Amino acid sequence: MWILSRSRSSVDILLVQEPSWTPISADCTVFGTALHPSWTTFLPFSPVPINEWPCAISFINHMHLPINKWHSHPDVFHSLDLNVIHWDGPNGPLTFINVYLPPAPTGSNMPTHNLLFQYTTPGPIIVASDFNLHHPSWDPLCHTPSPHLDALLEW
Repeated sequence: MWILSRSRSSVDILLVQEPSWTPISADCTVFGTALHPSWTTFLPFSPVPINEWPCAISFINHMHLPINKWHSHPDVFHSLDLNVIHWDGPNGPLTFINVYLPPAPTGSNMPTHNLLFQYTTPGPIIVASDFNLHHPSWDPLCHTPSPHLDALLEW
């Protein structure tokens, strides 16, 4: 991934939604994402089932942040669309949740929203996402907010 190489000197964490997921073996039977020697990749869970791909991947620059302070938690959601990692930082734990919600018919993303609303952890949480939701607050061309968006905004 071009961004991994370009950003290795100035970026500590990359939370990517809809990452590339391509064949990485000569016979095209093994799939994966871009790798770089400066970055450690955290998948939502591993192994990723055949014919499926993760839509939220986290990359930690271990040249800047000690990798032994990071922990992946695939047991939290067990979804290829949600990736949870914890950092045991000097000021306490910090949780990163990387979320991808595909465009969906009205209300069909509510189970994922509900999972997020119920999730608790000690310390602060940072959420990065492509929720595929629309609201006039950030999109002046949007006149009708996506359904159920108020609950997400209040969370």
